[in-house]
Amino acid sequence: MRRLAFVLVFVLACSHQSDDQKLIKAASPVKSWAASLAFASELWLDNRVPKSLMENSVESAKKAIDATRKEVGKSKASESLRKNISSALDELSDSASTLGAAVRNHDANIAAREAKRCHGIYDKLEALEQ
Repeated sequence: MRRLAFVLVFVLACSHQSDDQKLIKAASPVKSWAASLAFASELWLDNRVPKSLMENSVESAKKAIDATRKEVGKSKASESLRKNISSALDELSDSASTLGAAVRNHDANIAAREAKRCHGIYDKLEALEQ
């Protein structure tokens, strides 16, 4: 019985995450979308993926951004972390919209710029995990 109690306490202690850690985990899909949009943009610029894939990727990224905004809104994480993640969400949302327009208008220069911007957003979100 003692051993069971010890194991239970150990498992509960290991599974505890701070509010900051929970929010960082909740933002993980958006970080992945930043990297995905950057990579897909580069492939689109090389004519290796169709326009429809880019359009679908942009829309899916926007849905992930919206879902993460809700998580930030209800999070009890530190103000600075919520502010940093919200800023990254705003920037990625803007970049995704701009990228979507660039794809619709076949504007390679803007698409290339937004691919770099998405890489930068990924790096910002990655740095929050450190």
